[in-house]
Amino acid sequence: MDATQVKAWRRQERTRLIAMRMGIPPAARREWGALITGELEAFLTERAGALGVFWPFDREATCKR
Repeated sequence: MDATQVKAWRRQERTRLIAMRMGIPPAARREWGALITGELEAFLTERAGALGVFWPFDREATCKR
């Protein structure tokens, strides 16, 4: 693949993945978010240091404390 093909593939793949994410029922997203939060809390409890975070958008998983 050349750079133009990679760029087109990435654009198409991002569109496909966002459409999939938008189709996930809210209850499932909340459940997955709770599971992710639990795993992160367990992971971080065992380690010291800094953690970079992101601002979720378009129905990405969120972790709430």
